[in-house]
Formats: sequence, structure tokens, C-alpha cells
Amino acid sequence: MENPFEIILEKLNSIERAIEKLSIVPNEEVDEFMTVEQVSSFIGLSKPTIYGLTHKRKLPYYKKGKRLCFKNQKL
Repeated sequence: MENPFEIILEKLNSIERAIEKLSIVPNEEVDEFMTVEQVSSFIGLSKPTIYGLTHKRKLPYYKKGKRLCFKNQKL
């Protein structure tokens, strides 16, 4: 049986890493567009899930030619 304190420490470390990822995005990029890949890593969902949400109109998007783009402030 694993030590409960080790489990708590592992979870805290994963929370810290997630917070660090969120704080990497500077404030200037708030109005910039993101690609499907960037949204996928930002939200933590797979690309097919992102496409499914846009198809169901549950995720706001813009089209540039054949590509989907997303605004940071709308996510």
C-alpha cells in the first residue's frame, strides 16, 4: 500500500505543473487567435473533441480559409 502523503505530494506536484502552464500565456496574447492544436493543449481535450464541440456550436470559432481559429478571450 502506498503512503498517503506520497499520493498527496504527487497530486500537488501535478497541480503546480498545471498552474505553471496556465501562467505561461502572457496577457498580450489574450486577443490573439489560436489553432486547434493550441486549443487542444490549452483546454486539455483531444483534437477530435474540439472539432466535435465546434460542430455542435458549443465552442466559438472563426474560419480563415479552411482552418478553424479560436480567440483566447472567448475560451
